[in-house]
Amino acid sequence: MSNLLLAKQIEKIDPTFWPRCQKYPMCDIDGEFMGFTDIYETLAKIIPKERIVVDLGCAYAPQAIYFLKHKKYIGIDLPTFGTPRPITPNAEYFEMKISEWIEKELPKYDKNELFAICSYVPPWHDDNEKLVRENFRHMFIYYPKR
Repeated sequence: MSNLLLAKQIEKIDPTFWPRCQKYPMCDIDGEFMGFTDIYETLAKIIPKERIVVDLGCAYAPQAIYFLKHKKYIGIDLPTFGTPRPITPNAEYFEMKISEWIEKELPKYDKNELFAICSYVPPWHDDNEKLVRENFRHMFIYYPKR
């Protein structure tokens, strides 16, 4: 799906998302560039629909749209004081460090139901790749270069 098609899908599901982005200071996505979302479209096709998708480092989370048919989409990113993210029927967002979410929220879930995605997440606070490998059974980790 092209960025423009994705932008239209987001607008259809959450008409408030793009206006909220325009008001957000230093917003660096728009209908033409939404970050690196292509990989999420493919993942949505191969991750079983009964899984809860845990997107570690979700940023603005335009990719949440790809997971509408999944059991749930959980987006986690650092507290940035109201980063706009699409409001969808199955999305829930947490503003905290990945390590904090793993410590406080992960125990509430059956790990067999979860599928973690860790794509392009900078290691600003923790070794996120290691945290994902140690705490999730089903996962996708992607860093283009090391």
